[in-house]
Amino acid sequence: MPNNETVIYVPGTGGSQLNTYGFLGEDIEAWAAWPAISFDPFSQFSLMPDGHTPLPPDGKSLHPGDLLKDYFKGPLDALAAQLTATSGRKLITLPFDWRWDIAINSEVLFNKINQVATAESPCTLVGFSQGGLLCRLAWSRLVDLGRQNLVRRLITIGTPHQGGYSSYEALTGKNEAFGQIQRARALGSLGYKEPTVRELSAVVATWPSIYEMLPLVGGSDAVNDPDRIKLFNASSWNAFFRPSQAWLNWALTVFQPVLLASRYIPPASVLTTAAGTGFEVNTKLVFPGSLGSFDACGAPTNDGDGTFPVSSCLMPDGDQWVYTCRHIDLIGAPVWSGDLVNWINDPRAAPTPPRPAIVNTQPVPPTLFGPPFPDSLGTSPPGSPCRAGKCPC
Repeated sequence: MPNNETVIYVPGTGGSQLNTYGFLGEDIEAWAAWPAISFDPFSQFSLMPDGHTPLPPDGKSLHPGDLLKDYFKGPLDALAAQLTATSGRKLITLPFDWRWDIAINSEVLFNKINQVATAESPCTLVGFSQGGLLCRLAWSRLVDLGRQNLVRRLITIGTPHQGGYSSYEALTGKNEAFGQIQRARALGSLGYKEPTVRELSAVVATWPSIYEMLPLVGGSDAVNDPDRIKLFNASSWNAFFRPSQAWLNWALTVFQPVLLASRYIPPASVLTTAAGTGFEVNTKLVFPGSLGSFDACGAPTNDGDGTFPVSSCLMPDGDQWVYTCRHIDLIGAPVWSGDLVNWINDPRAAPTPPRPAIVNTQPVPPTLFGPPFPDSLGTSPPGSPCRAGKCPC
């Protein structure tokens, strides 16, 4: 009998097109079209301190388009066919501006869940990389409202639940994608305006999501890495590069505690996490006095996918799966093996919402979705589109 449940697939950082509008209102791809990357300045992706407004003079007003076909079309077409053949479930995708605050993008996902799911026909969330964090934050909102029975299964693939040093490396310019962008820019400008890694990392430093994927303070990965707390003090970074203290504050004091709160961790009947292994990742801040330089982090292990360690991507609750592959290959590995369709079709029912607690004893900070905060670079959390009346929902 056909199943009318919806599966929502959420991609990761860089996984959605970012488009501008042409003269006739048509979409023109800025990310990741080769002409735009090669000929337009990378600073077109810069954001103001509020984390959503384009930064003059080069920042462009961008909106999400489709998922990047080179990475997602083959696996997702296959997954859609598998679902049709096995259960009749419908697959949809949720493109988003992956530069923005993950909490704000999770509001878009939260609204989509409410559009497509009911208690009688709950949906399944599948999040790749950063997309899994959107799923976690949307789940926390459902928990607060006692509506988690709208989600039957929550599956994360290569999602850094405890962050990772790849975000630090992106902030300091030690990132594989930077080399690709530099080569494209050098070709497009005949080598005349090739951007430096500092120029590229300065753009990345305007993206709130990068701060939210820095190593988690307070999780199990932090036990052998006590100095990671120093990442969140901008004055400790060298003078050549200083990250946004406002977004560091937000990530440490508001975003990370939500990931750590036990009440927001999906139950084992709902949760499946998958990770990649066999490729080197750094796991520790080894030279705190060199913050801002390439070599500040180290203690490499091959128990990772080249981007995040297995320990960050697996959660103790629920099923755990590990593949020997790189981060980007995790998009396809669970699909080609038939594992992902089996996880989705697992007959476990959605959880019954508990009676709302009279007293909340969990050490959870003010909700991510609460009263507006001032747009500031001081100690207050940064501004956001929803708080500023510019919600993309």
